[in-house]
Amino acid sequence: MKILTLGGSRLRDYKDLIERYLILQNDQLRNMWYLKSFANCIKDKDCVEIGTGLGVLSSIAIGFEPKSLIAYEGSKTAYDIAKQCLNKNIDLRNIIVENLYQNPLNPTPDIIFHEMLGNRIWDEGCHLFLPYGVTDWKPPTWIALPGEFITEVYVTKTQSGFDFEREPNNWPNPKKNILIDPGVSTDLEWLQKLKNIVYPMFNLQDDNVDVMNITYNKNLYDDARCVAKCWVDVNKGTMTTNGTEVTSFADMEWNKDTAIKFDFDIEKDSFVFFRFGMKYRTSIFYLDTGHWDVFKTMFKIKKDTNVKIDQKFNNGEIGIEVEGKRHIV
Repeated sequence: MKILTLGGSRLRDYKDLIERYLILQNDQLRNMWYLKSFANCIKDKDCVEIGTGLGVLSSIAIGFEPKSLIAYEGSKTAYDIAKQCLNKNIDLRNIIVENLYQNPLNPTPDIIFHEMLGNRIWDEGCHLFLPYGVTDWKPPTWIALPGEFITEVYVTKTQSGFDFEREPNNWPNPKKNILIDPGVSTDLEWLQKLKNIVYPMFNLQDDNVDVMNITYNKNLYDDARCVAKCWVDVNKGTMTTNGTEVTSFADMEWNKDTAIKFDFDIEKDSFVFFRFGMKYRTSIFYLDTGHWDVFKTMFKIKKDTNVKIDQKFNNGEIGIEVEGKRHIV
């Protein structure tokens, strides 16, 4: 076995990485969901894991006797650790996987399993499974596991199951991304115009909506109702909105602005928030029951009105429009 000798900063990087993956290793609900999903689908299949990290999921999968298993990991730090301890039947590769339509894997696997879900699903890597740049979509030859991704919008009138974030450092800070002083000579008139255009997009404090961070518990959904839902199935190539409106990937234009869109009416002083999940076959796993640091932003709508919400697939960005004014989260 190779023994690593590390300097101070590199040692801290390893320590942080190991602590992160210890959390994953001990996330029993998440690991059991993957184990049950693997049980009936990967035996004698050519499998790939994208973003294996230290190999937790691959180590679960190898026990179900896949025909082959390639584990891709883009981080050299994680790769250096994983290659010393992973099962010898796992082919570990230090490669960053890019969009699977534009950069197909070679060899083509039967099953691609992954955990590329950010705190709002689409902000970490799931867009790899979407047909950007493809004008003539055809069903993929691989199966993604999970392959269905869920965005739900909830509304509640009662403050039950959640509390507001009290730590100011954790509050949303719409000004942090706004250009105020470029530090060099520039056209000040242009800069002011830019500020007037961009700042309102991030400034969520207006007469109709407030934004807040929340902490919540398992009772959050007791008094809330789901007002909008979108299920995206990257294996079938469909986007289903509110259970009935089905759109094929072949009928969508795929670019950086392609988004999920919701539109619903709401009563005054209602709270609006999100829930994200993943699905394989009949089994759903909501991210707030696992280790994910899920999106904890809530909106309070101050009047009876219509609300429009969009979420970009490319980066998970969420927009909310109330009374003709759109904000970016």
